[in-house]
Amino acid sequence: TSFHSPSGLAVDEKYLYAAGFFMKGGVKLAHAVYRTEWQAASPGKPEPFIGEPETPGKDEKHLNEPLDLAVDAQGNIYVCDAGNRRLAVFKPEGVFLKAVPIPEGRPLRLVISPDGKTAYVTAGVPGSDNKRTSWKHTLLKVSVETGAIAARLEFPPPLLTRDWRAETIVPLSCGDFGGEKPALWIAQPGVGAEDLWRVEDRGEVLEKVWALPGERGWHLHVRAGDALSADPYTGHLYARFFPANDRGPAQRKTDEYDRWSRCSPET
Repeated sequence: TSFHSPSGLAVDEKYLYAAGFFMKGGVKLAHAVYRTEWQAASPGKPEPFIGEPETPGKDEKHLNEPLDLAVDAQGNIYVCDAGNRRLAVFKPEGVFLKAVPIPEGRPLRLVISPDGKTAYVTAGVPGSDNKRTSWKHTLLKVSVETGAIAARLEFPPPLLTRDWRAETIVPLSCGDFGGEKPALWIAQPGVGAEDLWRVEDRGEVLEKVWALPGERGWHLHVRAGDALSADPYTGHLYARFFPANDRGPAQRKTDEYDRWSRCSPET
């Protein structure tokens, strides 16, 4: 079976986890979380770890369109189980721990606080035509213990008109928990004039405190699970861009197709 790039990646001290693989020519989404031992001398092909790739379900052993995931400091695994509108939580050995309902929409992107108590979830609700431009995305601050929503922030409507698979073109996020207030970096909050937001968690409010204007001719690579990454030691953010006039495989062979940029609120 061939796989396309995952939409979600997470790593702990031993394993690399992936979710959001598309199988069979990029048409069918695998209903499983995959794992491989990244520190091995010869890392092997990721194998199904949680769920069954071709069998969706909503019990303790199955998933339905998992799109993103995260690992906390204790090694517990949190999965955006989009088709079931829940966060599915598993112990490090893959045993089901609990489910956190996300009734506001399909959980599409996820950041977990280091202590595992708070989940920052991008939830999506499709419009009647299920196209990219009709989706509504909201950032939610969710208590993992109770499922209560403590704060929310709505993203502006997307401006792209290309009819990509909607739930794979959503605001990407990564956490920055080294400062006085927990913060998130949000890439492509509306795929419009601003490419990047910094959002701080101020208790009952999620507030945008900084924005990076869009760069002419380039867009953040919102389809790649590795398109946004924060360095916890330096505070720098690394973001992956691709040309706005992307014309398909021929152009992707050129050296200019992908590039990485580093930025921070101070620059």
